[in-house]
Amino acid sequence: MISGSSSTVYLVQNALMSSLSPTLDAGFGAPTSCNQTGLPSGLLLSTTCVLSGTPTTLGSTTLTIIPSNAEGNGSAAIFIVNVNASGGSITINTTSTEGGVGSAISDITMSYTHTASIPNWVSGVTNSTIEPADTFDNIPPHPKLSTDSGRQGDIAIVYAVKRGSATSANLTLLYKWNGAWTESTIDSSVDTEVPSVAIDRQGALHIGYVDKDNAKLKYATNATGSWVISTLGEAGHNTADNQTGISVNLVTNAVHIMTVIGSNSAVGVKHYTNETGTWLNTNITNSSNQEGHGVEVDIDPDGNLHVVFRRVISRPGVSQNPDDLILASRINGVWQNQTITTNHLSSGGYEDGFDMAIDSKGEIHITYTHWLSSGKVLYYGVLTSVSPSNNWVHTRMTDRGYNPTLTIDLNDDVHFSYHAGSTQKNQNYNRTTSGTWGLESETSATAGSIKGGWYGDMTVDSNNDVFIVAYGGSSCSNCELRLTRIQGSERGQATNPIFEVSPPLPDGLNMNWHNGTISGTPTETHANTTHTVTVTAFGATTTETFTLMVIEAPNISYGQFTVHVHQEHRRR
Repeated sequence: MISGSSSTVYLVQNALMSSLSPTLDAGFGAPTSCNQTGLPSGLLLSTTCVLSGTPTTLGSTTLTIIPSNAEGNGSAAIFIVNVNASGGSITINTTSTEGGVGSAISDITMSYTHTASIPNWVSGVTNSTIEPADTFDNIPPHPKLSTDSGRQGDIAIVYAVKRGSATSANLTLLYKWNGAWTESTIDSSVDTEVPSVAIDRQGALHIGYVDKDNAKLKYATNATGSWVISTLGEAGHNTADNQTGISVNLVTNAVHIMTVIGSNSAVGVKHYTNETGTWLNTNITNSSNQEGHGVEVDIDPDGNLHVVFRRVISRPGVSQNPDDLILASRINGVWQNQTITTNHLSSGGYEDGFDMAIDSKGEIHITYTHWLSSGKVLYYGVLTSVSPSNNWVHTRMTDRGYNPTLTIDLNDDVHFSYHAGSTQKNQNYNRTTSGTWGLESETSATAGSIKGGWYGDMTVDSNNDVFIVAYGGSSCSNCELRLTRIQGSERGQATNPIFEVSPPLPDGLNMNWHNGTISGTPTETHANTTHTVTVTAFGATTTETFTLMVIEAPNISYGQFTVHVHQEHRRR
């Protein structure tokens, strides 16, 4: 006897469904054949009663499945198969909006309901640690590595490494595709360091890194199908906190790279971007103020940039100066800087470090190392809005820790990792579930006599599983690259729709790609236009339309003119 997992199955026309397997009732044997009535066109039913395929015809059908084996027929399973033209439905609060140039529009808000079936979540990993690359002979003095995951289960890890008799470090990529890891050299022409990587929606890789020989920022991408390397401009040199950060706009694929510039005596942060079609750069800090020791960057769902870095503070009589943590935000194209925490940040260099990530609500999550006389203390905080910044709330996570890193999964749960020792780098891990931290654990990367956890980074893949990458070994001469895989939360996957609009909105208006809200102040006129909203969720798309017009207030003027009035002459 079998029973369906749902009384109604919602599918999308011409989209491959996730296989639906029957549940076997206790005490009954497995089916060896299946009969059916009402099977929708394009679907298949196996001899073990597994339903699969690609539905081709719209409509609702009553499907009856009758299993059988050597003992005879079982009880029929009856359910509805509903084939829709899209993955769900979009509700927009207005069908037509009219605004004026220079005046904020009333927000256009949207909601999305996913009606297509969502497959049951199953982790794709076991809790384990592997060493997917050969042992390194040496890593650069600035040993930053970076990892990111794509939408097709792909994962990229970038690092600079010396092997054999090499005197300079090559930019190296470790890439997973279809479950297999491949290591390749991307740039061996210069001595490289501090790379960072991002994967866009189409699966292309984008890498920012520093040419140490010439103090230049370089950029490598395979977006055209083969690797193209460019030199973008100045980067830091002779600084203990040299670093890059990279982020790609989810909708436009615009690349944003942050790099430390200057030297130890005058360090700042510069922003490079190709969002206008050509590479432009802007200094976002004052290097004379020592603003730019280390850097992390992320983009919120409204497309605003947020950058975290250290400001070095000189305090007479203090042997280890606790520095300030600064957040620079580009809101609607305008940069604004604010101090997140004062006299807190450890001044021990990148080893101590900080990290940031932004969730689907636009809240900014930051972890950092705070120096105390008793050791390095890790803090974690959330900034719920940039203006005002008094929403910053931070808590003490552990009494001793280094190299903190965090990431956010598809349910907005936060994952947090660091190493807990000074010599043997025990790698620890924790995560939230609906905002509540669980029990901290030591990962399998630190099993054995030689520990791991140097300079770690982490990501969550498209299946919500967690990957932590770090250097292992008592030092990083002859160290290993260790990749720890941790099963994601059984909460599975949230819908996480992505909203897009076409044709483009007029300048000054913006769409939030997670909730579809359109807001802002238009700065140009816009003829009455029908715009199409497309929502993508679980690979299925749904569309809806609205109209928008932006007009300019009338502006009239009069040239000089003379009015002649005829005087009335009276007779005397």
